[in-house]
Amino acid sequence: MRTDTGRRVEIEAVDLSDGDQVIELARRHGDVDILINNAGALPGGHVLDIDEATWRKAWDLKVFGYINMCREFYRSFKAPGRGTIINVIGISAVMKYPWYICGAGGIAAVAAFTNALGGESHKDGSGCSV
Repeated sequence: MRTDTGRRVEIEAVDLSDGDQVIELARRHGDVDILINNAGALPGGHVLDIDEATWRKAWDLKVFGYINMCREFYRSFKAPGRGTIINVIGISAVMKYPWYICGAGGIAAVAAFTNALGGESHKDGSGCSV
């Protein structure tokens, strides 16, 4: 990448369901220009097939992981008035399949959160989009 663009690209694997790891990641990389959130692990199944522990584990990663990443990196983007957040979510935000109910609900929550943040972040010179 660097030879093509002159830019440095760094990739890190972090457990986004752990808020402390997210905070530490943001501390290490608070000077980034672009944040791309791309986490998964939302299980398939109907509402009666998925127990509470599974819902919570999945949403800790996808929903709260994205929220924590956005909150921590947006904080560093806001002051200098630059930065972009892209949340990769999936089609289930609009196609609500009953056999993917945990995923559909989680992805819809992330989409709504992203649209709400994106609706105001441009005023700070940064942005957040789906």
